[in-house]
Amino acid sequence: SEIEEIRGVSFASNTLETLLELDWVRPAGRKDVPGKPIQYATTENFLNHFNIQKLSDLPTIDELGSAGLIDTSSIDKSIFGTGKFFKEQSLKEKNNIYEDIDEAIKRFKAIFGPIFGGDPGGGGGKKMSSSKYISYFFIALIVLYGAAGIYTVDAQEEAVILRFGEYTTTKGPGIHWNPPLIDTRSIVNTEKLFTHTTNSSMLTKDENIVNVEVAVQYKRSNPVFFLLEASAPEDSLSQAAESALRHVVGSNSMDSVLTTGREQIAIDVRSRLQERLNTYLTGIEVVTVTIRESRPPEAVRAAFDDVVKAREDEVTLKNQAETYANEIVPIARGAAKRAIQDAEGYKAKVIAEASGEATRFDQLLAEYKKSPDVTRERLYLDAVQSVMSNSTKVMIDVKNGNNIMYLPLDQIAAASSLRPSEDQNNNSTTNGLNPNAIEDLTDAVIEEIRKRQGGR
Repeated sequence: SEIEEIRGVSFASNTLETLLELDWVRPAGRKDVPGKPIQYATTENFLNHFNIQKLSDLPTIDELGSAGLIDTSSIDKSIFGTGKFFKEQSLKEKNNIYEDIDEAIKRFKAIFGPIFGGDPGGGGGKKMSSSKYISYFFIALIVLYGAAGIYTVDAQEEAVILRFGEYTTTKGPGIHWNPPLIDTRSIVNTEKLFTHTTNSSMLTKDENIVNVEVAVQYKRSNPVFFLLEASAPEDSLSQAAESALRHVVGSNSMDSVLTTGREQIAIDVRSRLQERLNTYLTGIEVVTVTIRESRPPEAVRAAFDDVVKAREDEVTLKNQAETYANEIVPIARGAAKRAIQDAEGYKAKVIAEASGEATRFDQLLAEYKKSPDVTRERLYLDAVQSVMSNSTKVMIDVKNGNNIMYLPLDQIAAASSLRPSEDQNNNSTTNGLNPNAIEDLTDAVIEEIRKRQGGR
């Protein structure tokens, strides 16, 4: 009944149930048209109730109208059944059409016979001549008739063919021919995209109001359903799109509708909308659904903009932190690796020096065992030389004396460094001391100490 209502054929509620309960009608199969609607036929109880033998005994629509029982001006006679009564009426109308055609031919001969030189009453020598012209006329008429039935269907189109108002076939791209006045063709572009836009305020799951604008792109994929099944398929699309959008938006929160959930909402709307359109047999295929705009009402828009800005700032700071981490982590890893390498180098150096000192001690021990006195003296002198070479001041204690000798080697070296360079290269003519002289002086002092110690 829903399909019949979409096609424009409907009846009062409970009418069919009442007729079935009275056993006046029964299901009689489905009609061989798209949608396969169920047909109902009358029963014997119906005929017995009205005391008639057959349906043709019922008064016709014209007879009921003549009797003043119904208003025939608003009645479409084509919706009244396909039973015996309807067939008898159709046959009667067809015979009337044939009689009208015969009458039209006779009138045509009576009018155009004298024009072509023939005798409208028949006979005479000019009858053959007028028949010849009439033949030419009908041949030309047939040629024009045949040419009028040729048409072309483009690659993106399909042609729906109706014969005497009944669907027969669908033809694809190419050149085709159908008899004019008998077949009616309707060409539909099945690949062209059409756009429908809807914009309205809706209530979300958390009881907030949002303004949503949606664009639906669709194409007429099934031309038979689009032309024959639904009386206004694009109006059905408009209403179904708004219904699906309200359902999906009402199942989501305001935050999801305005920010992160828009893509999923578009997917859900497309799925739900396509399901509705398939149920209505509109022949429309939804290609894409796009949420063009979703915004809060003007009264709270400023507060919502602040929330959005805060979220954008959060994302910006997070990106900056990740950038800083990406920069500092490689530097820290490099510094750590360099510290490890330095530590390993220092380790190798200490181990090498320790190994060298141990080897040197072993060699010195062997020499000490051979001549202890000489080796001991040499070790003492090396230690004193090592200490004295790093010292800039020397203090000498004289035995049995109250004075201590003080040699300010640092001041002597500083005074020597202030001499001109030419005086430094000429040791025979200068009174200053250069580093070599200081070293000689140090050796002399050490030698004097040794002599004094030997005199004791």
